[in-house]
Amino acid sequence: MWRFPLKRRTAARSKPSSRHRGRPAGGGGQARVLTAAEITRVDKCLTGTRNEHRNRALFFLQLATGVRVGELAALNVGEVLNRTTIRREFNLGTADTKYCKPRTIYIEHPKAREAVLTYLRERRDDLAFQSREPLFVGQKPNDTGSYRVSPNTLAHLFLTIYAAAGIVGASS
Repeated sequence: MWRFPLKRRTAARSKPSSRHRGRPAGGGGQARVLTAAEITRVDKCLTGTRNEHRNRALFFLQLATGVRVGELAALNVGEVLNRTTIRREFNLGTADTKYCKPRTIYIEHPKAREAVLTYLRERRDDLAFQSREPLFVGQKPNDTGSYRVSPNTLAHLFLTIYAAAGIVGASS
């Protein structure tokens, strides 16, 4: 068996950074909480825009419930709508949540409930939806032929909304 002598590396080491090792650049941690003035600014910014009711429903639903964009994108109409009213609570299954843990979402804020109902009435006046229809739809069909909005699209949408409102540091 052949043995080769080990060579020591003498390359210069870089200075230790002040950031933690293994963490991605750009921060991380908790998202910034919006103030009441910023919420009002976003609400005014959405007025008169394309897809105004959908974007307002997305904004207020996320604000009131704290759901992630992936969970918003996975919502179906039947999970949120009970005939002609918005449910006060609904369950997210294991396939739709982070860490595959089911959880209950509460929609208690009246502005969020009103925004979702207004959006659904804009889509279909009689609210005669199939329970498995996506709650939030876009213009292009995805790979399965559904018009369900993707989580990536929602993340970009929230960044665009916050930039239009002049809010720095907020994210989805």
